[in-house]
Amino acid sequence: MGIKRFFKAALFTTGVSIGLSTQAVWAEGTSDSKLALSPKPTLSDITKDSAIGRVNRAGFNAQEMCSGTLIAPDLVLTAAHCADFASGDDDIWTDIIFVAGWNGAGHAGAARASKVMHHPFAFLAGKLQPRYDLALIVLDTPLTIPPTPIGTFVSTDPVSIKGYRNTRPHRLWVEDGCDAGLSRNMIAVNCKVTHGQSGGPILQDGRVVGVVSLSTGSGALAVLPDFWLDQTLHAHLNASD
Repeated sequence: MGIKRFFKAALFTTGVSIGLSTQAVWAEGTSDSKLALSPKPTLSDITKDSAIGRVNRAGFNAQEMCSGTLIAPDLVLTAAHCADFASGDDDIWTDIIFVAGWNGAGHAGAARASKVMHHPFAFLAGKLQPRYDLALIVLDTPLTIPPTPIGTFVSTDPVSIKGYRNTRPHRLWVEDGCDAGLSRNMIAVNCKVTHGQSGGPILQDGRVVGVVSLSTGSGALAVLPDFWLDQTLHAHLNASD
């Protein structure tokens, strides 16, 4: 089945696709016993948030983690600074692993990155541009869980922030009813974020309307989906069909 048709079907079905050992998924330089638990939840455990997951770095000395959202069976939306190793170029980074729906006892699916595509304006003159802090991680294996669609931000409606905090890495952090508005072409949210939540989604009506980029102390700034994201997503789906 082509990825484009798979994507449409995945909006209405659920399942699990693992293909990685728990050790490989959770290689964070820790011996936490939680990491040895079964990676496969039952279908009844898979919730509407299963497309939101952790963006992990493999390797025994790696401590970094971010959040991300599955927006197509093999495509994860996150922040560019979460997938930046040396430059803003499109490169292959196989030590990035996306773990969807991690809940402390299992996950809904996991796969390694085969490619990372940064927003072309994310890094200018070697510096991160928060307004364009977007990246797409192409997974080496499609996940058979429902992706989360992209939406358009409505400034008069509250938003939800979801992601994994490094102080609470084994549970999805959810904060609903956050006030939000536009500030310098970014979404300014009055709910606080911390390390680990970068790359996580800002949601309205179950759709991703922003990607967490940075903390302002009292709140967060998030990147709006733009033309690059729309065009790259459609081109990827068409090429995979």
